[in-house]
Amino acid sequence: MEEMELPCCGMTPVQRLKELPHVYGTDFDLFRCVRCGRMWVAVFVTAASAVGWEPVSDLDADKMMSLNESELRTFMKQWAKAFD
Repeated sequence: MEEMELPCCGMTPVQRLKELPHVYGTDFDLFRCVRCGRMWVAVFVTAASAVGWEPVSDLDADKMMSLNESELRTFMKQWAKAFD
């Protein structure tokens, strides 16, 4: 199990739930904090080698887990507009 520094619980074990599509030059992965169960999207800006964490609602996390690839890409483009 991986350990990462999360905003909710600091350095803690995480569960990588899904690699999400790259959009707007940014890589996204869906994680769950093992300690508190909160869902986070890791935001990797590839051009700047920067990493950040964005909270994700249970509803959005469920969509990210269940949508097929083309629907997920469309959803992520909308979800990630704040990072464009």
